[in-house]
Order: sequence, then structure tokens, then C-alpha cells
Amino acid sequence: LQTNINQKISFFESIIRVTGGLLSAYELSGDKIFLDKAVEVQNGLNKAFDKTQSGLPISEINPVTGQGDLPGWTGRNLILAEVASNVLEFSKLTQLTKNPVYSRLAERVINHLDQLPMNLPKGLYPTYLNPTTGAKASNDVSIGGMGDSWYEYELKAWLLLS
Repeated sequence: LQTNINQKISFFESIIRVTGGLLSAYELSGDKIFLDKAVEVQNGLNKAFDKTQSGLPISEINPVTGQGDLPGWTGRNLILAEVASNVLEFSKLTQLTKNPVYSRLAERVINHLDQLPMNLPKGLYPTYLNPTTGAKASNDVSIGGMGDSWYEYELKAWLLLS
């Protein structure tokens, strides 16, 4: 598995599919190569947290150069599911490697979301977030596309970490 891909890739898709897949392969096989590759992949992806003034991860990141980008179709905003659906992989990486950097990054996002001032029912979060301030960028809320993964991960994280 080549992990030095010098192009922009989706932060979210890479975590849930590549990092998550490698962690699953490690858990099933016990072969440390899968854990080592998961760490290698994730360390490149973690650069996404340095690309916004809010400290939330940017949507697309080049794991080699650290160059990040936001898609135009989102109004150059962050999407809830993309920034927050990482707590399982990050927590598992910390559990397996004993390196707290991963869980701290996930906690940063969760703490940020919990501190947002908004007029939404408890437990609901805005679909779009401003990358500079981290504030809600619209009043849109979705438990379907662009929000669904976050709500799924909340339950799964509670099960994993309880």
C-alpha cells in the first residue's frame, strides 16, 4: 500500500475506508503491518487539521504536501459528517498505539461542536460549518446525507468507549 500519494484526497473517505479498513484488517489478522500502515496513512491525513483557522479538518488534503482545499459545491464550507466522523478510527488508533494525538484530534472536533451557540434542538448539529470560525454556516440540519455518518458514529463511539 502506497501512502505517499501526492494529490488531494478526501479526508473523510480516506479515514472511514482506508484507515478504518486497515484497522479492521489488523484486528482480524493481528498482523502489525496493517496497524503500521493505518498509522502512516493517518499521519498524512492529520495535516487536514492545520488547514483551517477553526482547527476543524479541511475536506480535501494532500498527505504529502499538506495542501488542503474545500469543494465549491459546499459554498467553501465544511460538512458535519466529514469533520466529525472520525472518532472511531482515531480512538481505536490511540487504543492500539497508545499515542493520544489521534483521540485528541477527535475530541477537539466534538468539543467544538458541543460549544457551538445555536438555536437547534439538543443533539442536532448544523450540516455546514464555517472553516474560519467553526460556527454554523447555515441553519440546515440533516440526519441524512452530509450528517448521517456523524450521528451513526456517536452511537458507535459510545459503544466502543464505554
